[in-house]
Amino acid sequence: MNYPPPTRAEWSTGLYDCMNDCDTCCWGCWCPCVLVGKNVEVLDEGATSCCTAGTLFCLLQYCVGVGCIYTCIYRGRLRQKYGLPPGPCGDCLTDCCCQACSICQVTRELGNQLHRDRGPDDNELRAMGNRTDPSNIGVNSNSPAQKQYMNR
Repeated sequence: MNYPPPTRAEWSTGLYDCMNDCDTCCWGCWCPCVLVGKNVEVLDEGATSCCTAGTLFCLLQYCVGVGCIYTCIYRGRLRQKYGLPPGPCGDCLTDCCCQACSICQVTRELGNQLHRDRGPDDNELRAMGNRTDPSNIGVNSNSPAQKQYMNR
């Protein structure tokens, strides 16, 4: 996808800030396919379903061992869309060496960016990835607009 060149920004959370959001951290460590699926669905603007993206990640990660390539691509898309720096060591190295932390950081960043897009008074999107029900990862149950966007 081609995005207009954004202004240069910084990541809203660090790579190792997982413990600031324990729900996302747990999903990223024990069932990353759910977070990857949601992240891909949002970044592809619904063109790829959460289920398809999560399944593809699982096949690449657990059958072939190269899931980091898939997550690296979407980390790059997130950075391109929001003008974020590549991080401490580039997208691919970050995903190959710290994949769970990278997936969690992308999830947190998407939630924070969606919150900014909606405006400072709308706290409904703040909880991106802050739900324990896998169908609601990244969705605040009080936000019909966010549910519609995330559950395409």
